[in-house]
Amino acid sequence: MTSTMPGALATAQQVAKATGARLEPSPSLNPIDKGTVGTAWWEMDSDGDMPPWAELERCYPEFFSELAKDPWGCRFPHGESYSDVRSRLDAALLDAEMCTRPVLIVSHITTLQLLIAYFRGEPVQNAWKVQVPNRTVIELTPTLGGGFQWTEHELMPQPAARGG
Repeated sequence: MTSTMPGALATAQQVAKATGARLEPSPSLNPIDKGTVGTAWWEMDSDGDMPPWAELERCYPEFFSELAKDPWGCRFPHGESYSDVRSRLDAALLDAEMCTRPVLIVSHITTLQLLIAYFRGEPVQNAWKVQVPNRTVIELTPTLGGGFQWTEHELMPQPAARGG
């Protein structure tokens, strides 16, 4: 399962080609719609394991103040909230949970924050604080009793931090 955004789709296509897996693009796995805040700077400044909150605060201080008060329900101007994204993830989440074969989900930091919080059994309302390891496959193996065994497989070394 993959987002329909070009970067995620290209990654998923490479995996599908190498493994013979079926490719299932789904807009429900697309990143949070940042509306008029835009995306180009977000993607460039989001090379770590969290969205670029400091940059968002610097560029859009009034909006960031509202987001800080209610990160779950606050919508990006003309965009979505984390709550909106969680609602749109329901179908993909159900498909993944009901599947009897391994599922690979290729998506984006905000979407993955919600999925990680859900599968860890953490409140999804706090997903905006969840760190998402970059360049890493997270393997979830169902365990008896309904939980998951969590294993991280780093695909390549993380790049050095910017600016120093």
